[in-house]
Amino acid sequence: MKRIPRWGKITLVAVVCLIAVSAIWLSRPVQFRPVLMMTPLHGDMQLHYTDELMQDEAFVAGLIEVLDGYAIRYRWSDQTLMVPRSVMSDRDLAWNFTTKAGGTEAWFRIHGKDQKDWSPL
Repeated sequence: MKRIPRWGKITLVAVVCLIAVSAIWLSRPVQFRPVLMMTPLHGDMQLHYTDELMQDEAFVAGLIEVLDGYAIRYRWSDQTLMVPRSVMSDRDLAWNFTTKAGGTEAWFRIHGKDQKDWSPL
């Protein structure tokens, strides 16, 4: 049987380590940040990351119900909702969860703005 050269062993170990580190990094949960995409009636689309929605108990309860409905794993850590990295790396998915949890209405309620001036996407 032929022996693997030394540089081959080093390369193999480096590739295995790189895959292991990537798998660990990708599996770590991240903080959920609500995403709102709204368009003023006469303007361009605006993207809002609104951490303040996480202070609204009705929104958080709705968000947990949405995450349960989609079988998304989550956990509470130091008063923050931690979700898989894949949820927050897909902005449309985070927006979908925020919208279904009542985020648009909560944002207008918190900021005291008139929802008639905005058109949710």
